[in-house]
Amino acid sequence: MTQPLNENKCNIECQWMDTNRLLINPDGQVLPCCYFANVIYTYDKLGVPGKIAEKPNQVTDQMGNKLAISEQTKSTNILMNYYQNREKYNINENSLEDIITSDWFVKTLPESWDDSDKIASHCVKHCTKKSDE
Repeated sequence: MTQPLNENKCNIECQWMDTNRLLINPDGQVLPCCYFANVIYTYDKLGVPGKIAEKPNQVTDQMGNKLAISEQTKSTNILMNYYQNREKYNINENSLEDIITSDWFVKTLPESWDDSDKIASHCVKHCTKKSDE
């Protein structure tokens, strides 16, 4: 049996999932929130962390420091799992229903909130419940 969405060990409260919202990029990528969308966009334009310096382009110049970008978007298994399988989560390739009911959206992402070694840093930074909530 699945636990309620916002009851997890890392104290994450995903406002996007809680309010049944998601984000669809112009290229068709379906993402759980804007924070993940920014990371996936950066991976597409600059390469995954560790490879950013090898893939220079105008975005790099516009965004600035490659090392800072790499640190801010450093890969976690949860993000790399999405990125490596991104075709599965593209509205031009699969139905929205198939995407949002996929294991990554209903199991992998929410279960990552129970393991501090698996959770995406963006979830921690933007979605940790305050202790007084």
